[in-house]
Amino acid sequence: MRHWLSEPDVPEAPVIEEAVVRLRGRLDARRMDGSRRGGDRVREGRSFGRQILSHGTGWSKQALGWGALGVALSLLLTFIVQRHDRETSEQYASPVGERRVVTLSDGSRITLAPQTILRVTERRGWQPGRSIALTGRALFDVAKKSRSPFVVTTGAVETRVLGTTFSVQYDAPAAPVVVAVQSGKVAIGRTGRSPIVVAAGEVAHVRDSMVSVSRNESAAQDTAWAHGELQFEDTPLPDVLTALHRWYGYNFRITDSSLVHRTVTVKFPEQSLAQALGTLKVLLDLELQYDRRTIIVRSASQRHPSRDRSRVPTFSPNSEVGR
Repeated sequence: MRHWLSEPDVPEAPVIEEAVVRLRGRLDARRMDGSRRGGDRVREGRSFGRQILSHGTGWSKQALGWGALGVALSLLLTFIVQRHDRETSEQYASPVGERRVVTLSDGSRITLAPQTILRVTERRGWQPGRSIALTGRALFDVAKKSRSPFVVTTGAVETRVLGTTFSVQYDAPAAPVVVAVQSGKVAIGRTGRSPIVVAAGEVAHVRDSMVSVSRNESAAQDTAWAHGELQFEDTPLPDVLTALHRWYGYNFRITDSSLVHRTVTVKFPEQSLAQALGTLKVLLDLELQYDRRTIIVRSASQRHPSRDRSRVPTFSPNSEVGR
């Protein structure tokens, strides 16, 4: 009892201090180990970050390289397209009384009648093509092996051709467009409308919005002029005089209304205007007078009592020789 109530044994101070030192040593060891592990983790994280940055820089450089290459290729492609996909335009004209032959790059030949204007626009490259604007009269002989189909535009009428021979006549905006096909086929129609196919031996007349196609009974007449010969078959006299104006440069004025509907069937080989008018004078019983570059045409049976005809010189083949 006395033993139990006695105070317990308490360790001496040196023992306690030694235990405290050991405990602190263990805590410091654990703390140092944790620090080393944490430092390793930090160092590993920093190393991984540097690797990411180094790879990221490589990737960015590679991306920049591909981007620069893409821009260069784009510029090169644009240059090639612009270099090969070019459009050139050239205009040709034939003066009064002269024919002119135009040869295109693919060997196609275009013969221009006198007083004809032709503009040729060619497009080379990925989508080659050719368009032609015509005022006057021309004979087209298109190369069969041509890879550039072209369009002939006369006013609001388009004629699409490829490997054929045909003639086109378009004298003025109010005049009809006449397309005569010698070989092959053409498609003709007004701009924006469905075309009509015209085959060899046929002729198409386009006036306003109407297109009429018929058998060409005067095929030789449509191409004879290209060889220097004028042919007319049942042709109204005003149309004959219009053709003579193109070939010889003289203006004509018909003063007798009865002559407007007279028709002529005649051939004029390469001859002078005096010879051609001499033939017309005999065929139609005409009286021809000239005033400078204008020739007045009337019927020989027409009488003008009030007109002093002595002041107007009479046109004759002899008077025109050497003019």
